[in-house]
Amino acid sequence: MARRARQPVVCRRLAIGAVSCALVLPAVAGALEFRDGAVLDEGATEHRFDLEQRSWDAPSTDDAEPRDDVLRLAPSARFGLGPGYDVRVGLPVHEEDGRRDLHGLELELGLPLADGEAGPDVTLAVHGRLLPADPPLGSGTEGVGVAVHLSDRLGDEGAYLDGFIGLERTDVAFRDGPGYEAVNRIHYANRIEQPIGARWAVGAEVHTLIGLTGEEVQNQFGFDLRPVIRFDASESTTLRASVGRDRADRGVVPESTVQLSLVHRPEPPTPRRELEARLAELEAGQERLGRQADGTTARQARHAGRLAVHEERLDLLQRRAGSLDVEVVNRSGERVGADAVIEHLEELGHRVVRRMERPGDEVQETTFVHYREGHESAAVELGEALPQIQEVIAAEPELGRGAHVRVVVGSDFAAEED
Repeated sequence: MARRARQPVVCRRLAIGAVSCALVLPAVAGALEFRDGAVLDEGATEHRFDLEQRSWDAPSTDDAEPRDDVLRLAPSARFGLGPGYDVRVGLPVHEEDGRRDLHGLELELGLPLADGEAGPDVTLAVHGRLLPADPPLGSGTEGVGVAVHLSDRLGDEGAYLDGFIGLERTDVAFRDGPGYEAVNRIHYANRIEQPIGARWAVGAEVHTLIGLTGEEVQNQFGFDLRPVIRFDASESTTLRASVGRDRADRGVVPESTVQLSLVHRPEPPTPRRELEARLAELEAGQERLGRQADGTTARQARHAGRLAVHEERLDLLQRRAGSLDVEVVNRSGERVGADAVIEHLEELGHRVVRRMERPGDEVQETTFVHYREGHESAAVELGEALPQIQEVIAAEPELGRGAHVRVVVGSDFAAEED
């Protein structure tokens, strides 16, 4: 169901909150970045690698030294550790003037403020930097920071909105002289991306920086506009490129910035907490059935049957922690072949999502296992678990919705059952 974008109203409230936080958080460390969504689910991970080139133009005075370009490499990983929060760890490396330094260990804790059920996802992120380099590039000041992130989608296939507002303590390079100065500032940013086809999207980023402390606060203003292009290499991997320029052109931020970001989010496993809750529910059902048994033979037999069914379901649930959704296509010429395959699959703990009979097709002698992209190893294990030696190949064309693997039953399976 499409959700209405409520970003302007939320951001006005966030701006008031950020100004209030300035009274109690005078120092912030690390650079704010888009989170690309809400807090990660328990057990989910996100791996990210940013490559950024920052460039300054020639100095505005004759006696000022020109600034060298800065190359920033920033690998990081984010982990969903439990219901309601996630943690990001980053190791940024800066290279300037032929010197390369580890710029510290960056940590970020994300806490949800709104889950996006009736509007945008809103997340509170607390971040900081530890172990600064010695001597660091820039001030390397330790501290803590806070930001509020917002993300939303305009309809099921509409544009994607992402933004944040927060306080940061950062190293500012002034164009009229060498070195850095550590300042505190408000950082407000928005990004909008419109999908084009199944894999591409185009958009734009706007970053606004307002200085709060340091020399010449009135000149510590930056306005960075960046066109963005995004490519979804797969369901879990995204590549994004942006090129930006500081429209204020006061030298407190780079005149131009080029950034490449690679983000990979593997498919999360079934949360252990959810599996344990479902097992506990089945065990509680067994206890209730046991208490209801009376002394009559008929009712005892009936309850015993129910207990056996629940025990089978409990065992099946335990084995289905790594189960597959399987599509069965019968080309053996006899129904007994598909029946045998489905029986084996259910004994192994897999779920048959659909069965298709092909009586008019030519009989196929060999049984094949077709797999969707990303499920090759699971398909090989499934083929080895079936009685005959199977041919395991990638599905062409792609499998239908809801199935990870397709088993095309040949006459060899029917002959085995006969």
